[in-house]
Amino acid sequence: MNETDHEKAVDALKELGLSTYEARVFMALVRLGSATASDVADVSDVPRSQVYAAAQQLEDHGLISRQRASPQVFRPVSLDEARAQLEHRFESRRDTAFEFLEAVERQSAPSSERDEDVWSITGEDAVTERIIQLVKQADERVVYGSAAIGASDVGLLRTLDSRCGAGVDVSLVREPDQSLPTEWTEISCLTDHQLPSEWQSNDYAERMLVVDSDVFLFSIRPQIEAEGPEEIAIWSARTTFATAFVQLMIGGFPDSIRRALGTEPPDPEST
Repeated sequence: MNETDHEKAVDALKELGLSTYEARVFMALVRLGSATASDVADVSDVPRSQVYAAAQQLEDHGLISRQRASPQVFRPVSLDEARAQLEHRFESRRDTAFEFLEAVERQSAPSSERDEDVWSITGEDAVTERIIQLVKQADERVVYGSAAIGASDVGLLRTLDSRCGAGVDVSLVREPDQSLPTEWTEISCLTDHQLPSEWQSNDYAERMLVVDSDVFLFSIRPQIEAEGPEEIAIWSARTTFATAFVQLMIGGFPDSIRRALGTEPPDPEST
């Protein structure tokens, strides 16, 4: 392992909660197998006086063991055991942090003061994750459309299919020239709607989502002179604004699709 890779490994251990000295001492022990404080100091850039303190912390974390000899000898646990210990440590810190955040949220301003918020979010992955979270809230229906319907996002497809079991209607609205990937047909409650050939698509629109009658997300991908423009979305859930925006979005569909979605009176000729 060269110096650059070594420092990357140390940085990664620091991201998992170890201090710089702890990470360097652990890396040295993995390299040496077992060693005294002097041995570790020679290869780790950690002063010998600090090796003992770092080793004590690593022992407390369950990452090394100590041989009670003179001089003391330190030995790392197996990498599988170290991985499990660090995962547990990370999860424990995460749970503690979110327990605190949930307590703060409960003590924050009443929800009525935040109910009319409209939020923005940037980045394809972030937008997809927000869509998944909004879909999970669906009680009656989900209407989804995208300028690039693909099968790559397994998480979204799985979430949409899971709502079928809860009695939610899932509708996909496609542009005239869009094909339907096979993976989408496997959603058990999917209704596929293709816009008419005369439909004028929007060059900037990227994705749209309607959940029930009061949740929406709409995203664009600005066509700017830059490589890989970021997807940008606005969304709102269970708000008056969202209810009004959903009506505007659905109202822009052809009458045939609106009838299929149950948002337009039946065709008089069919009654």
